Amino acid sequence: MGYYNIINSRYVLVYNEFIKRIRHFAIQNGSMYNVVFNNYLEVDINFHDGDGGYNLIEQNTIRIPQWHSWHCFQRGDSRQHQSPGKFNLLYRNVAHHKTGVMEYSEPDIVYEINPVWRGKNALETLLTPPNGKSFYEIR
Repeated sequence: MGYYNIINSRYVLVYNEFIKRIRHFAIQNGSMYNVVFNNYLEVDINFHDGDGGYNLIEQNTIRIPQWHSWHCFQRGDSRQHQSPGKFNLLYRNVAHHKTGVMEYSEPDIVYEINPVWRGKNALETLLTPPNGKSFYEIR
């Protein structure tokens, strides 16, 4: 039942981590301007309870294991949690659901976590991908 929690946080960089065997990687409670970049996760990334938006999830590998109950990118439960913030972007992730289906993984599409409870967890945006193939350059 463990969580990797980013709670009420700003400008956090999660980089080059190996994360598995937990319930959720959660971004929640007003967190904004955080970057999750180049990690290996065997858990969903969950915009769990009213994050502040403007978080970037880029170039991660996500592989949901058979025992896990969620999709690669989640929005919490509408009966228990606040909706996600606006402008949470997903870009160039390789996200495998346990069924083998790739989720929001097209390399030239910028996705946004859907900030309303209706519809898909993420939506394609009209944003142009950056020229350097990364919104977040690590030097």
